[in-house]
Order: sequence, then C-alpha cells, then structure tokens
Amino acid sequence: MGRDVRDRLGDAVAGRRSPAPTFARPAGTRLLRLYLVWAGLVLAVAFAPAAGAGGPALEGSARGETAANVCTLAPDEVHKVARVIDAETFAFEDGREVRLIGALAPHPPPGVEAKSWIPSRDALDFLTELIGGKTVEVSSSGRGQDRYGRLLANVFVRRAEGLVWVQGALLENGHARAYALPGHISCLPDLIAREASARAAGKGLWANPAFVPRPARKARGLMRERSRFTLVEGRVLAVAERGRWLYLNFGRDWRSDFTVAVPRRLLERAGREGQRLRDSEGYMVRVRGWIERRNGPAIEVVTTHQIEFLARR
Repeated sequence: MGRDVRDRLGDAVAGRRSPAPTFARPAGTRLLRLYLVWAGLVLAVAFAPAAGAGGPALEGSARGETAANVCTLAPDEVHKVARVIDAETFAFEDGREVRLIGALAPHPPPGVEAKSWIPSRDALDFLTELIGGKTVEVSSSGRGQDRYGRLLANVFVRRAEGLVWVQGALLENGHARAYALPGHISCLPDLIAREASARAAGKGLWANPAFVPRPARKARGLMRERSRFTLVEGRVLAVAERGRWLYLNFGRDWRSDFTVAVPRRLLERAGREGQRLRDSEGYMVRVRGWIERRNGPAIEVVTTHQIEFLARR
C-alpha cells in the first residue's frame, strides 16, 4: 500500500471472526454419540449471541494467521459520548476523539458535501442514534492512536437487546464497509461476515451503484478508482511468485491488467490459507483494499482475509 494512502487512512483498522465451537467425536455406543451431538447443538443455540449484539464475543477469539492474531475485544474504558463528529468519529466528554476501527463509512465523491450525500448522511444519523449522548465501553488494541491523536478502538453500547458492537451494527445495516490496515487485522473475517448480510439485502450504501464490487476485467475503470477503497471481483487467471511477492493476475497482460499483490511472509503465517492462494488459479475471488498503480491497477493486501473465495474453478 502506498505511503500516501496509508497516511490518509492511517486512522482505522480491522479484525477477524470468532470460530464456531468444535466438538471432539465421542467414543462409545451409537446412542451415546447421537445424544452428545444433540446436546452440543442445544448448547450452541442456547449460548449463541443475538444478532447485532456484542462483537466476535467479548474476550472471544478467532482464527488467526498467527497465534498472536486473535480478535480479543475486552472493553478497558467507559465514557459518555459528548458528540458524534462523523460516521466514523466521536468525542468523549473529556474532549478526546475516537475513531471507529475496521468499519469504513461512506465518503461522498469529490466536490459533494457529506451532509447532502444520502449514504454519508444516513450513516451519520444511524451512528448518532446509536451512541449519541450515551455511555459506551471502549476496547483499544494494536496501534493506540492515529496521526491526529484520535483513539483507535472498538466500541460497545448497551441497549435493550444487550451489549451492541458499534462497528458490527454499522456493517450489518449497510452503513460501512469492512477493511484492514497494518496492526489492526484480527477481526476482519467477522466484520466481513456482518457486511455480507447487508450487501446481500441491498441495505444502506449497498443500494448505491457507487459501492457495487467492480469487475476485475475492466482495468481502465479500476484505474479511475485509484487511491480509493474498492471491492473487486474476478477470476484469477495466473499466479506468480517473484521475490518477496505472490501475484494474482486477473488478465493476460500483467503490465496493464488488475493484479493483487500478497507479501510472501503473509503466506507463511496463513498456513493452509496461504497455500490456497498459491493454488488459486481459475478461482473466482473478491478482494478489498485501496487501488494503487503498479503498471496496471493493483491492490496490496495486509492480510490474506482481504481475499474471499467465491467459487471453484
């Protein structure tokens, strides 16, 4: 990712989904096995969080590229919200500002005011209704502040249905897109899953053509998205490893067509997921990130979870 893009967007982050519980296969008679399976299902349903409540689970964990990359959301501060600044930022009563990490609010096109653009306005209204004037619980991890001194954090608010993860609520209702930056990647799969439900239902920003995933085959159109966060979908036509990079090529001419650049160190940390990317030729995938120019348009990923497999060869 280019330094200029990191600097403009170096005030956000993302994370990863909590795994479903796994159960060892019991020994014994067939009846005992069936009973234990039934009991496991009952417990899973009984303790599953309500939709929109909490995050990947407070004090929960998720699959990571390394053992250190675990999504742990443990609130460490409690404050009252004095004002909501925009759909990603708010201020405490003590004056400190907080930037929501992992959920990128919709930004208007150049020359258009956020207050007059429906996706931005709706996102701001939603966040204001959710946390405005309320007491929130804050979980900070990774890099603590952005270059403007704003606290980077996951935020929770108590409602009738329980403790609500603010980032998750924004994504589930179509008011943000999930993303990752270095140092804040551990909750990304969970964020993507919440985004997916809103995208499938056409909620919020997903009803606007400006946010529809772009086809990888249209390289010229992707170049017009340069320096913007974009979702791109297409079939991997070739995979190549050169030096410190693995390249997924989506066209016959890598000099002009769309490419995804994956640092090889990520592949080693990702284990089977890394090998899957090495073997991804012919697969349909969706990739998210900021478009750069590397000969043609390209996205450099900071976690393999920015790449979603959509279909087999």
